[in-house]
Amino acid sequence: MKKLMTAFFAISLVSILLLVAINRLNAAQGYTMEEKQRNRKEIKMFTCILENLSKDPSVKVRVAVATNILTPENILKRLAKDTSFNVRRVVQGSKHVSSELIELLNKRQALLDERDKASQFYTSLDSLEKLARDKDFAVRQGVASNPKTQKDILAELSKDENIHVRQGVASNPSTPLDILRDLAEDKDFRVRGSVARNPKTPIETLTLLSDYSYYRVREVVASNTNISQALIQKLAKDEHPAVRQEIASNAKTPIEILRKLAEDVDPWVRSTVTTNENVTLELLEKLAKDEDFRPRQGVAKNKNLPISLLVQLMKDENTDVQKAAINNVNAPLELLTEMAKQENEDIRALVASSTFGIR
Repeated sequence: MKKLMTAFFAISLVSILLLVAINRLNAAQGYTMEEKQRNRKEIKMFTCILENLSKDPSVKVRVAVATNILTPENILKRLAKDTSFNVRRVVQGSKHVSSELIELLNKRQALLDERDKASQFYTSLDSLEKLARDKDFAVRQGVASNPKTQKDILAELSKDENIHVRQGVASNPSTPLDILRDLAEDKDFRVRGSVARNPKTPIETLTLLSDYSYYRVREVVASNTNISQALIQKLAKDEHPAVRQEIASNAKTPIEILRKLAEDVDPWVRSTVTTNENVTLELLEKLAKDEDFRPRQGVAKNKNLPISLLVQLMKDENTDVQKAAINNVNAPLELLTEMAKQENEDIRALVASSTFGIR
């Protein structure tokens, strides 16, 4: 028994000496047996990480930053103005925010409420008149795009220094034609584009905009359903394919023009012809044999195809064309069943990924 006790104390002594040695070694390397404490430099570096994450495109990430107790006040102030309501709500409900930040959040919400009110049809005329002079451009923009806004206010806002406000006036269906005519010569192409998109813009103004140098404006003119046949013929020959694409999809484009666009040098223009509600079976059959896969893919998506043409496209050499045909709502179940048994795994995979025309 005595020998056993001696051995026990010897082992205990060795363990203690070993722990002391390890502790000294760690201390020499800057460590202790105590819990590690973050120094100021490390905390500052981590704050920089939070700063970067507070600008992350993911709302989930920004919410996580807003809930972190280490997030400093300056970052929380910025998150209090975040575009996401969820982020702003988390900041507002946080226990470690100051009364100053809470006040900032309340002001921010009041501003958002004002913006919303400015664009609502139920807002009274007196309120719209008051909101039209608001310091925040987004509030004025809401008034500018409100169909209920009176003509004198629209005239005033059409000269606003902010382009978004002028865009609001330009897109408003209640804007008087003379104001639209003036905005058609605005210095900013985005305002001109909004005029071109307005369903109430007269032919004379659309004709003026069809000569604008930047193709984006001509592109919007080509998409307007109020466009004249003369403008359709003109823009069908536009130098930019994006403009010709819009003509190809416009419901007012006659079949004669669609026939010409079906032979356009740009495959995207030819493909867009297949989406036009006026396209004929004759044109679809022609484009189903196009050398470029994109027009064939466009045909395969058309829901008015006869079964024979659809079957032809389901066996196309291009997988994108096959996939479009397989997903067509008219794809015959018998052929899908046959294709599902093909040796080629790519074909079976296409059938397996089919939405069966439901989506």
